Amino acid sequence: MHTEGHNSPTLPNSAPDGIHHLIEFFGCCPQQINSQNFWETILDSALEGADVQILNRHFYAFAPHGVTGYFLLSASHISVHTWPENGYVACDVFSCGDEDETSLIVQRITAAIRHERTRVTSLHRGYRFGADSDATPLLPIEAMVHCEQQKVCPALNDARMNHFDITCANGDILRIPVTGLLHKTRSSYQEITVCATARFGRCLLLDGIIQTAESDHEKYDRAILHMLRPSDRSLLILGGGDGYAAAQALEINPALHVTVVELDGAVVAAARDHLGQMVFDDLRIDLVVEDAFTFLPRIGSAAFDGVVCDLTDFPVGYDQVQGAEFYSRIFSASNAALKPRGWIAIYAGATDMMLDGGGRVVERLRGLLAESFGKVECSEVFVPSFGEPCCYLYGEKVIGESGKLKVEVLKEATDDIVNQIVGLGKITFPVASNGDNISDYYADLNNQDYINIVLKRRDEIVGYLLAVPQHDACSYQKDSDPLMIERSDMFYVDAIQIIPGASNAIGFIILLKKLFEEAGNSGINKFSMHARKANGLSRLILKLFPKTRSLRSLPNFEGTGEVFEYIETELT
Repeated sequence: MHTEGHNSPTLPNSAPDGIHHLIEFFGCCPQQINSQNFWETILDSALEGADVQILNRHFYAFAPHGVTGYFLLSASHISVHTWPENGYVACDVFSCGDEDETSLIVQRITAAIRHERTRVTSLHRGYRFGADSDATPLLPIEAMVHCEQQKVCPALNDARMNHFDITCANGDILRIPVTGLLHKTRSSYQEITVCATARFGRCLLLDGIIQTAESDHEKYDRAILHMLRPSDRSLLILGGGDGYAAAQALEINPALHVTVVELDGAVVAAARDHLGQMVFDDLRIDLVVEDAFTFLPRIGSAAFDGVVCDLTDFPVGYDQVQGAEFYSRIFSASNAALKPRGWIAIYAGATDMMLDGGGRVVERLRGLLAESFGKVECSEVFVPSFGEPCCYLYGEKVIGESGKLKVEVLKEATDDIVNQIVGLGKITFPVASNGDNISDYYADLNNQDYINIVLKRRDEIVGYLLAVPQHDACSYQKDSDPLMIERSDMFYVDAIQIIPGASNAIGFIILLKKLFEEAGNSGINKFSMHARKANGLSRLILKLFPKTRSLRSLPNFEGTGEVFEYIETELT
């Protein structure tokens, strides 16, 4: 991606046709959508890696509030118009480039904006889509799921199906006669089948394993939504592309806003076209076709009242050993995404399903869930189309609980703590830690005017944050950044480090939240830092905190050879 000015070399024109997405966001955070810097940052991020050139950009901030602006692209444009007083944003994305790439841009913009619901209208525009054209119009589904399915998931038209088998944990096999094969296709992830049966009605199978049935899906849905409360307003469903759990959640709590994160868009399309599932047309639901591991770090912390893991027994692409690691990561990330007293519910499979190495699957999952949520409860429900009793696990987030990652404020130095922090610096940013004086660590940790916070995993320090009064920082940063201003109402984040693999984005958020809490006890809500660009910290902070300003970029900051951004933020 390149940015060009008015005097850029002449570019060849794009094709005379493309796709236009008209996106409306309702219930937005007023402070976020009133920030011109926020819009420039997220649109830059949304276009990262895209095969387009930014020809021009312009934004205008209205008084007292409201922002309008555009990015003029080589393949057309993106525009935004905001009304913070109404919590409303209108956004246009028009591109004559690759449709998959345009869809990704739309998903990135949607994920970055805090909102309650969206409405998306997508249409083809251009010469070949004119009135006399034979081109097929775009089907009206928010996330372009169906069109994606048509391109990469050819229907297996010659398939035949007389029955499917349900293999129980005890080895029994139930053979279910099929009265009609409604749909069979292979996506990028799995084989998807929808068939009709006399016993269970229409059934959805993934890789030959039944996932849901018309006759009894409500038993499954009510069990996995057991923790849903009347006061809940935001629910995250991981998986659930068939839409049944989302529909049941809205029936139980009509005031709810539901975000469904489904890896395989072809499952959503199959449910819509062959199970008659139209719940994703409901404005109270946001459908995100994305991997949960890329979605969860972006949303920040304390975003949801509840998380439902409506996943297959073994997630797509994982065996039993990898599955344990998968669920451990999911539980830790879900904990960070939950509000205090938020809850999590997971489908744990058949009650008697065994691990290859011995022991029940449900007990293994229960142990993993307990690592992130402490006390875990279990219920057992017989789902006829599954052929046997199944288990569901429930956990509740305790205030101050950070899952496997524990946060702690340090008040004094010990040799062990200093050695661990020094070692952490050598791992996370060796260039900057070279030549550090060990006595400085003792001085920083014993200074009661400083805030020292560590992140621990099983008593091992995996993250560290040091914040000092801004006027102190100016005394030793004046050579590296002469423009820093001494202030008595601001803390400067001198160091923030997370060991690779320790849930980096979540770890950063946990450390920053604790800093804000400690500084707030002193009546301070303003912070500054030189944030490293290479590890994405500057972008994360700009995205999470609307009142953040990037004041300047500093190449080769402190002789590290890397670019740092000096940013200031204020909590409201």
